[in-house]
This record gives sequence, C-alpha cells and structure tokens, in this order.
Amino acid sequence: MTKKVSEQNWLIELCDEIIFMLDNDKFNYTNSIHYNNLIAKLFRDYRNSIISYNQQEEKPSRFFDAYTQEEEITLNIFRDLLKESNKLINISLNNSDDITLLERYFNKIALNHNSTTTSQVVQNYTSTRFPITSIPNHSNIHNKKIIKSNEKRLDDIYLIKEQQRKIDQQQNFLYQKNLDRKDKIIQNHYRTIRLLENQDLKIWRDQNNKLFYRPKAFEKEQKISKTDLEDITNNLYTKVYDTTEDVQVIDAKYIIISLLPTLRKDIFNPFIDNEFIFISNNLHDRNKFEYTKLLEKRLYPTYLDQLQYEIDDIKQKLYYSNSYFLQDLYNNQLEKKHNNLNFIKDSLVTNDNSFIEQFLRLVFQNEEEFYFFITWLSGFFCFLEKSNIALVLIGDDETTDIIMDFIVKPIFIKKKTYLSTITNNILDKESENEKLIEDKIFYHINNLNSKTDTKRVNKLIRSIIKPNHITPIEAWDNDEQYIYGELLITASKESPYSYLKNILSRCTVLRVRDIESILNKLDMDYSDFEKSMTDDIDNFTNKLVQYGQNNYSLTILNTDEKTYLRTMKSGVLITPKIDRKINCFVEYILKGNIDAFQFIQQHDEDIYNELLYNFKEEMIAQPMLSKYFNIIHQEELIPDNNEFIKILQSKVRMYNETPTDKSKYQGKKRYKIFRD
Repeated sequence: MTKKVSEQNWLIELCDEIIFMLDNDKFNYTNSIHYNNLIAKLFRDYRNSIISYNQQEEKPSRFFDAYTQEEEITLNIFRDLLKESNKLINISLNNSDDITLLERYFNKIALNHNSTTTSQVVQNYTSTRFPITSIPNHSNIHNKKIIKSNEKRLDDIYLIKEQQRKIDQQQNFLYQKNLDRKDKIIQNHYRTIRLLENQDLKIWRDQNNKLFYRPKAFEKEQKISKTDLEDITNNLYTKVYDTTEDVQVIDAKYIIISLLPTLRKDIFNPFIDNEFIFISNNLHDRNKFEYTKLLEKRLYPTYLDQLQYEIDDIKQKLYYSNSYFLQDLYNNQLEKKHNNLNFIKDSLVTNDNSFIEQFLRLVFQNEEEFYFFITWLSGFFCFLEKSNIALVLIGDDETTDIIMDFIVKPIFIKKKTYLSTITNNILDKESENEKLIEDKIFYHINNLNSKTDTKRVNKLIRSIIKPNHITPIEAWDNDEQYIYGELLITASKESPYSYLKNILSRCTVLRVRDIESILNKLDMDYSDFEKSMTDDIDNFTNKLVQYGQNNYSLTILNTDEKTYLRTMKSGVLITPKIDRKINCFVEYILKGNIDAFQFIQQHDEDIYNELLYNFKEEMIAQPMLSKYFNIIHQEELIPDNNEFIKILQSKVRMYNETPTDKSKYQGKKRYKIFRD
C-alpha cells in the first residue's frame, strides 16, 4: 500500500512537471503552441483523478466525463500513451527516449486534431459523390474511364482536404491568437491592479456596476466615475475600459471594469484581519473591522500550524521528485516558509517577568481573581467570542482607566468606534440602544450615577451578555444584529446594583486597589509606571497568546463584593473581611495601640506625630479616620470619610458625639476616646 501511494505521489509530481513544460512550450512537436493547453488539460485531469483516488473519493474518473466528441478522440490517444508507458510510471523526464515518446504522442494529438473535421467532411463527400467501390466489371475500357475519372476526383478531394486543413489551421491560429490576446490583457489588468494596491489604493464595483475606491485600507469608500478613476490613477498613466474587447493597446497599463471585484455589502467581521472577504467567483464583502498589530497575534498560532503543514507537504514532494528543476523550486519554497515560520515564532517569544502581569496581581485581591481576569481577557483575545459574563470592577477609577487605556485599547481598539464607552453623558446624547451596541468589539459601562435610567441600562446589559441565537454568517447574510464584544463595568462611587440586580447571576464583581497603593508597592512614580506599561504591552500580548492556548473555560466567580454590592455607598463597600478589619481598627484606637499604626510613620512622619500627640490626649482626629485606616492596610478600602464615620457610629458610641471647635488640633476636630 505504501509503495502504491508513493508511486501515485510521484505520478502527481511528474504530471505537474509535464504541465509546467507544456505551459512553457518545452516540447517539440507539430504546432505545439496551439495544442499545449489542450494536452496540459489531459495531464491536469489525470493528476486530479489520481488525487481523487488517493482521497478515496467517489468516481475518480469523473474529470474526463465532460469531454466533447472531438476531445474524446484526443483522449483515446492519451489513453494509448498511458498504456504504452504503464500509466506514465515508466516515464522519466531526464531520459531523452521518454521525451521522444511523449512528443510522438503529442504530435499524434496535434495532427489528429487538425484533420478530424476535414476527414469527416471528405468521408461524407466521398461516400455520396464518388462511388469508387462501385466499378462495373463488364468492360475494361469502361473501367479505365472510371479509374481516370476517380483519379481526377481524388485529386479534387486532396485539394479540398488541403484547403480545409489550411482554413482550420488559420481558424485555430486566430482563435489561439485571440485567447493569447485576451490572456495578456487580463494579465496586464491585474498587474496594474497590483501596482495600485501596492500604493494602498483599492477599486471595486457594487452589484449595480457603480465604481468605488478607497485611498487607504479600511478608509471610507468614495463613489467615482470612469473619468475620476483615470484621474486618480494618472500617476501610472492608466486607461480604463469596460471590457477586454475595448482595449486598444495591449502592452500598456489599464483597468478593465468587468474584471474588478464586485462588492456585496459592508460587514463587521472581527474574526479575520482581511478587508475584502471572498464569497464566490468575483463576489466579495468588505470588512469594517481593522486589526491592531497586537491583535493580529491572535492569528499567529493558526499561521504556524498552516506553515508547518505546508513545509511538511513540500518536504514530501521534494522527497519523491526526480527533477532538478522541481527540487530547486521546492528548496526555494522551503527556505521562504522556514523564514516565515521563524519570524512568527520569534515575534511570540515572551519574557516571564511581565510588568503588566505584576501590575494586575497588585490590582486584584488574590491569585484567584487575577487568574479570572487573565482567563477572561486571554479567552476573548484568542477567540473573540464573548463570555456572556459581565465583569464588574469596583474601586479606584484611575486603576480601571489604566486597565482600559494601557491594556484593552492598545490590544483591541484600532478605531475608537469599535469601543462603546457608556456614561451618563453618552446615554443622554444617544437615545437608541442599537447604536450603542452595533459593530463593537468592547463595551465599557463607566461610573454611572444615581440619575441613570436603570431600566434602560439593564436592558442594554442584557442585550450584550445574552447568547447570540444565530451564527455570524447568518447575521451578515440577513443583515441581523450580532453581538461580538466583551462587557466591562466599572464603578468607583455609585453602586451599580440598581441596574445589575436582574442579571447579577451573570456577573463577576471584583474590587481593584487604588493606583497610589499600587505605585507604592512598585516603588515608582507615575511617569515610570506609564513607560513600563507601554514597554511591556507587546510581551503581555504574547503572554495572552500562551494563556489562550490553554483554553480554560471561564466560569462565574462569586465574591463577597458581589454578595454585598447593594450596600455600596460613595465607593465604600463593606464585606465581612473589611468589617473585621474595621473592628480591629476600632480596638486599636480605644486601646491607644500606637504599634498598630507603624505604617503611618513610614508613610508620613507629620501625620504620625499628630496621631501620637492626639493619643496622648486620648483624642483622635475626625477628618483623618479613613486615611488612617487606608494607610495601615496599604490600600484605599474606605475612600469616603463620611461613610466611614457612619459605619463607626454603628459600632462605638464615641463617634456619635459631635466634636466641637474647642476640640480642634491643627485645624482638625477631634473625637474624645472612650468606651461605652
């Protein structure tokens, strides 16, 4: 079986080389330039039948079914060649005798093709007008007359046949000349189109045959006329014709309108990075979604697999090839493929010490929350399929802005129209939810306040996170809505509970640390931080490619922040963990435990000295309570002091006593420390 497959692979290679030689007129036989295409067709169909047989398809001989009666005669000669050469197995193109054998059969095909029509005419003419076989036998004299008469008629037949042969030859020549002319025109058209595309200029027609062009990739199209088109391409001295028949000078630069691609419609397709998407024949859709350089890396694993497959295929062809020409061709192809493969692999090399990863680990409360975010982001990056989960980030808006501005936007957002940032101002300006949803790759609901139309926002969110009930192709074909984008909700002050309560089961709520605390832990200022984030974005994208290959399924992460979301006020969200920290804080103050406030001394010596003085007087500064609490826990857990006082009032009576102006120290009112 292996030997048989090897022979078949070798035969495919042999057919390819014979076709190549025919296309380049390398065989010497009668009128070869006119019959190379016909003979090449025989070898292509034979090669395709071998491939079909290898793939165990039904009826591999189907490639010869549509032959005309005239082509059948040629096919019979080809079958004789296959019979004599043991189905080409005995043919070697390095053997001059085998080349001679091929040329002998090619010559038969050419001569037979030339004479088929005229011989049929002559046979008909002879059988009806020259009854040569019906010679009477009763008289020798009469026989001689008949013979002479028939000889004259045979001479006439020869002349007719020769004239018909010359007519056929002339017709074949003119037909082939017309084909050659048309082929050259088509080649010149596409050569001109490639020159324009190298200048980033693309031309097409719509289904009403109206002309359009765009000067740069993914830019807005412009409707033009033939005259406009000539003006636009005048730097190449380009003429514009409707059809190939209209071309006057072949060796020139021109555009044939009938050969231009036809555009069906504009679509939003983030799954591929091509602007023009082939449908069938010359029909295309135009993609409105343009990739960033970083987002292109999501396609690299597929490119690597495809390149490796092509390399393996070329290696197999090289192994079975006995032609120096093909061996040289395959080696060149291998070199180019290997160069591309290595380039892509090099561009995906990662540095394990990713600064953005380090930043994100500080943003979230624990490794579980960090990995949820990474899985959420990398899954969307690699597959661009929304998770149908609303990710809600509670806390410092500077931190969430950094996530958007330094991570999400550089990776996903080439044009700002691809991102739907939904704020109260946007909701006031845009009354239609459809316009906030359609053709987006990311949705960011950012810091909505108490004036928000909660019913509208709830409906908007439900539209985004519900599963799509159709495929993207069905949406494009039927002009229906399809939701591609992932949803991120951020809230630093107002609780989002009012517009999330009906879909809370589809939410993951995470608390983020404030940027000041993060910078303190990183021991850097904001300028160095921004530079480090920017410098690492390419490496971090490579990390997303790696994470995405693991293909972890994303499940909703339930947190205390989600459970107690309804209690959030002015950015203060108290979970049991934070409540325990508050209880400890209360005890530290009641006991005057200055050791518990050592971080304040490291943070700010003046604030610490003020605290020491107040403790000696059994006092505590009212405006500094939340600041003290946040400093000793090294993050802004309580961003609002007034809300914090309300919480403390529910725990200890001393905070219910209103401090007077007489209690002030360094301009701050102070509580008297006492137990109930």
